[in-house]
Amino acid sequence: MITKESEVTQKIAPAEDKFSNKNEITTICYVKDIGLMTSQLTGSVKIYDAFDFKEVWHSNNKNRKQTQHTSITTMAISPQLGIMATGGAHGRLMVLDPYAFGVLNCIQAHSCEIKKILIYS
Repeated sequence: MITKESEVTQKIAPAEDKFSNKNEITTICYVKDIGLMTSQLTGSVKIYDAFDFKEVWHSNNKNRKQTQHTSITTMAISPQLGIMATGGAHGRLMVLDPYAFGVLNCIQAHSCEIKKILIYS
């Protein structure tokens, strides 16, 4: 027997919406000279100030060229080389400049998901 109260609860907050991963943070990294960097599965990269953690730069699929659209599953950074690389579920590799706040290049690197990136400097 279903009561009216349980019907209302199900309409307001369905179980599958409670654990949505649309804004899931896939990688988080802190570098003293740059700040806190996060990447999200939706293709978003954010950089926060190193001291008060206010957002200073944000890049996502909406403000990038169509050829640079990706989902991000992993990220690596090299402060010595001045680059950050992200890898996605569709095999795209995106290289960013965290100091100049820009995308340097984005290529289709693999035919499957990129699970881990390592920058050897």
